[in-house]
Amino acid sequence: WYIMAALLRFVKAECWRLVDSFLNTVDSPTLDLKVSIWKLQWSAIELELEYANHMNQGRPGPPESAVALARAEKLVDWSKSTFKDETDMHVLEARLMLANVMRQRGRDSDRQEAYTIYVELAKAHKEGAERIFGHASSEEKLVGCETLAGNALREMGEYKKAEGHYRTALDLSQEHLGKQHVNTYYCMSNLANCLRAINESARNVPKGAMPDAEAMKGLREAEQLLHKAVKGYTSAQKKVNPRAIAAKVNRAVLLVDLAADSLDAEQEATKVLDEVLSDCVDYYGEGAEITTYVKAKQAEVQLRYGQQALNLDLNGPLNTPVAALERALKRFKALGLPDNHPRVEDVKTARKRRGAAPGSRPPAPQMFSMTFGGSHRQLKPQ
Repeated sequence: WYIMAALLRFVKAECWRLVDSFLNTVDSPTLDLKVSIWKLQWSAIELELEYANHMNQGRPGPPESAVALARAEKLVDWSKSTFKDETDMHVLEARLMLANVMRQRGRDSDRQEAYTIYVELAKAHKEGAERIFGHASSEEKLVGCETLAGNALREMGEYKKAEGHYRTALDLSQEHLGKQHVNTYYCMSNLANCLRAINESARNVPKGAMPDAEAMKGLREAEQLLHKAVKGYTSAQKKVNPRAIAAKVNRAVLLVDLAADSLDAEQEATKVLDEVLSDCVDYYGEGAEITTYVKAKQAEVQLRYGQQALNLDLNGPLNTPVAALERALKRFKALGLPDNHPRVEDVKTARKRRGAAPGSRPPAPQMFSMTFGGSHRQLKPQ
C-alpha cells in the first residue's frame, strides 16, 4: 500500500511538472503538441483520482481530491481557449472528466451538476460528434453518457429517473454496438441493479406475507437481465473476470429474494451462490469483501428458507446461519467498511430476519413461475 501510494504520488507530480512546463514555456504550439498537452493533463487528473481512491481505502465516505477538481476545471477552460470550439471533442472530453471528478466527490449538489453535464454531452454526441483518437465511436460515447447520467441519478436515490437513462443506454447499445457487445452486457447489469433498487419493497416482506406483484415483476426482469449478462460475459471473455463475478453476485442476490415466491428460484440461488463463491475465492481470495458477502448470502438462504445443502464456511463455535452472518459482519468491520455500507446493511437485515418455517413459503400465484434462460451482457463506465 505504501509503495503504491509513493509511486502514484511521484508519477502524478512528474506529470504536473511536465504539464506546467509546457503551459508556461510554449507560446504557439502546433496542433499535435496541443493534443499531447491535453492528453498529459487528462492522464494527470486520472492519476489524481487514482491516488485519492488509494488513500481513501478503508475510510468512510467518498474519496476527495481538491487538486483533481481544480485541474479538471482548468482543463475545460484551457480546451475551450485552445481548440476554439465548444463542440470540439477535446472540449467535450474535458467536460466529461470534470463531471466524473464532481460525481466522485459524493455530494448531491456535485452529482446534480455532473448529471447536467452528462445530459448535455449525450445531446452533443447524439448530434454526431466525431471520433476522438480513434478510441470510441460517437455512438459508444452516447451510450456512456446516458449510463453516467443514470449513475448520477441512482447515487442521488432517484431510481425511477435513472431507469429511463439506463433503458435508453441499453437500447442504443444494442442498436449501434450490437447485442453481443460487452458494453451491452454492462447496460443490462446497470438496468437490472436499478430495477432491484426500485422494487426494494418486494425484498423484505413480513413472515407469511405475499410480496407485491408489481415489485416481484420488476425483480424478475432484473434477474433475467443479469442472467443474460452473465452468459454474455462468460462467452465473450472466456475466463473469470470482475464484471462476470459482479453480475453473478447480483443475480444470486436477486434469486435469494425471489426464493420467497418460488422453490425453483431458491434452488437456482443455491447453485449460483456455490458457483460464484468458487470464482470469488479464486479471483479475490478467501477474506475479500465480495467473498465474505457471498458467504453471508448463503447463510441467508439457510436462515430464510431452511435450505441445508449449502457449502457454508462455518468455522465458528456455533455452526448456524446466524453465526455465519455475525462472522461476515466482523470481517466487514476488519476490512474497514462503514456501518452504512450497502453490503453491511444487507447482512444486518438478513441477521434480523426470521423467514418462513424451514421448507415452507407463501403459495405463489401461477404468474410468478420462474423460468431461466436467455443471454445478457454489459457496458463499461468511463
